[in-house]
Amino acid sequence: MPWQPITCSVPGTLQNVAASLDGALAGGGTHLDECGSRLGAVARSYVPPTASTDTAGAADLRQALGALLEAGGAQLCVHPFLHPLGDRRGDYAYMTPQQAVEAVAGKMADPVDALPAGQLAAVLLVLRGVAMDDFAATLEAFNAVFPVSELRMVQRRARALATLEQDKFLRPQGPGHPTWRHQDPRRHDSPQDMARTLGRRLAMAEAYARDSSPEDELGAVVAKKREQLAENAGGWTRLAERLAGGSAVGLHLDGYAGSIRRQLLEQIPTVEGYKLAAAVCWIGPTERITLYRECFGL
Repeated sequence: MPWQPITCSVPGTLQNVAASLDGALAGGGTHLDECGSRLGAVARSYVPPTASTDTAGAADLRQALGALLEAGGAQLCVHPFLHPLGDRRGDYAYMTPQQAVEAVAGKMADPVDALPAGQLAAVLLVLRGVAMDDFAATLEAFNAVFPVSELRMVQRRARALATLEQDKFLRPQGPGHPTWRHQDPRRHDSPQDMARTLGRRLAMAEAYARDSSPEDELGAVVAKKREQLAENAGGWTRLAERLAGGSAVGLHLDGYAGSIRRQLLEQIPTVEGYKLAAAVCWIGPTERITLYRECFGL
């Protein structure tokens, strides 16, 4: 077949899809008018629940909840792979809990990146491990509940280093270059516009064609919320079991920045044989650190 000139146009398949939706979308206005009438009837027959009289303090409770969850202040994370901290051994890096705490205390005395003045509170958590796989498991349990971007990076690196001695002897096989690659047509502007336009029309048609009642949809939402609660509770349980095994220690300190640093240096962890550690510290006004203190039972 000889080369042919290119003529850009909307594919016939997409034109057929658009034409098939015309009938369903044409009746959308009438359907919305009917929905509006039914909604008006519901609004006229609505009776406020009697329990609403017992929720007068809801605004105060929401304000208290907001104050608790307004956790913030300054956060610091130290780990073996942070230059110039840690002891380097080729591809590996190590840091004892003692070194981690000393690094946090040293950062508190930084005159350039100084902590705020006034009365502060600090929560320091030290995650420990005796080997790379053990260290990665501890970080994984912690990040599943309290994800910290730096600790996620440390988790991935520790997990890779745990199998490095075996992986380095694997000989990967790959195709020669150049290689075939999957190409999504939506990376180009014109197919993107077609997908967005038809996607909106399809979404409207699917909404009109739904075969589930509002009660069924609300039931599905409730079931999903129950699953989320169970999953979150399971994450807390795994984290508590992991940390209760001695994989973490924590401190809660109050005072000014200099006072907190002195208290920290006076409570350097004892030597217990851990050669891997990462420390994460939150410091700020007391009301902003309460959430972390209570979560870790400090």
